[in-house]
Amino acid sequence: MMIHKSLLLAAILAFGLTFTIAGETAHAASRNVTVTLPAFPVVLDGIQLDNAHLKYPLLTYKDITYIPMTWSISQATALQLNWSKENGLSVNLGTPMSVKPELEKGGSFRYDRYTAHVAEFPVSVNQEAVNNLEQTYPLLEFQDITYFPLTWDYAVDKFRWKLTWNDVDGLSIQTNQRRYMSGIIYDDENYLYTYVHNVRGRIFRIQKSLEGSPELLTVEQSKQIMASRQALPEDVPGKVESKPKLTVYKDHQLWYDDTPLISVEKEEESRRLAWQSEETKNVQFVYEESVIELEADTKVFTFQIPTGRSNPAGTPSSKRLVIVHQGNVQELTDFTRSVSGIRKSKDGVWLWTNSPTRLSARTGSDRGEVLWVGADGTHRSWNQILDAQYVRVLHHEDDKLLVQAYELFRLKDTAPKNTGYFWLHGDGTYEKIGNLTEETTIKEASLFMADNLDAYVDRDLNIYVVRNNTISNVNNGINRIWWDYELEELTKDYPGAGY
Repeated sequence: MMIHKSLLLAAILAFGLTFTIAGETAHAASRNVTVTLPAFPVVLDGIQLDNAHLKYPLLTYKDITYIPMTWSISQATALQLNWSKENGLSVNLGTPMSVKPELEKGGSFRYDRYTAHVAEFPVSVNQEAVNNLEQTYPLLEFQDITYFPLTWDYAVDKFRWKLTWNDVDGLSIQTNQRRYMSGIIYDDENYLYTYVHNVRGRIFRIQKSLEGSPELLTVEQSKQIMASRQALPEDVPGKVESKPKLTVYKDHQLWYDDTPLISVEKEEESRRLAWQSEETKNVQFVYEESVIELEADTKVFTFQIPTGRSNPAGTPSSKRLVIVHQGNVQELTDFTRSVSGIRKSKDGVWLWTNSPTRLSARTGSDRGEVLWVGADGTHRSWNQILDAQYVRVLHHEDDKLLVQAYELFRLKDTAPKNTGYFWLHGDGTYEKIGNLTEETTIKEASLFMADNLDAYVDRDLNIYVVRNNTISNVNNGINRIWWDYELEELTKDYPGAGY
């Protein structure tokens, strides 16, 4: 295969480089297939395509839509195209450049059917070779341009595009967007406010109705919003007051009121192994204790017991939680992480742990858990009730919590966990407010970095989620995307804006 140099030169002059891939031998020797133009509307990044009058129209083959790999398409979709006689065509995912789709016009396609050819030259996508002759939906050539099928494997997995379909609007293609909006940082009666990525001290203002265009506030306006945000009373989870210990260490156990609560022999053994020295015998047994008193006869103890030497990442420790009610002792062995927040009410207390929205070496052992302990000594694990992997507290008031349930990984041969937004009540009831803003495919036995969990609860208890320049109102199901080329125009005085 080779590039027709004269056509390439004309394309450079007319369109800024259209990749044209033609055969050295006649197409008659190639495998021919019959293609048609889509009989439905197609929208690319918010632009309705006049497909019949494009120079290189989208095609359909075997009920799959095909997109031409022209220079204008590559610029608008952040795909890097390269051709060589030795290696054929390579297509690699690049960095979004906030380019509005402006496809070459000049076509006039009036017939029902056209002939295309199965591409026979080498092709690689994201540096992986494509065995085109074995594909159910092979790459095609039409008018000397290579066409890719919009299958899930190419469009979603390899190009990171989003495809949506309905009978009225047809096919919508949302390509990988340059991100300009950070998470929401503040709201007032009518507006939401977000930082602008990579523009220091500047803020977007967006109507809560999600209508109209965002407004880039001036430096002074942005400062006023940040001051208003800082003036808000902090909505921080309660903490247990530091008090003298109620428990004592004796005979390898922790005791309260002459009643043994837990054995600490495992922790002592871990310390011995960590120190690997007889010095351990002379080291005083230390531990941290917090107590939540619900009624005169109900207490919740949380213990943090060092299990090794201190290091720059912290001191390894064991976390234990014990409920004492009317002299009866119960350890909750499935709640074994540090409590990051509490909320007391007249009937009991909520406790929850840190819930990361992405996995890393630092957060890998965290698992967002929510626990209710009643004044009568009963308890409920809300992760178990909801059948949720992670439960993150977004808002707390009186005897209820507003939470987000989600997954970050899935073990092989295990069913998906429950996800969404919920109100939890101290009496054990709950109601679901809505789903996560977008279903996310999690592959078996793999980790997942979620980008649809950046939730903000406004003063009216509406939940808004920012995802890739899209803001969604979970409560009413309304969402709105602002395309990166629109936001680039708003921030044109800041060339480094977005990422």
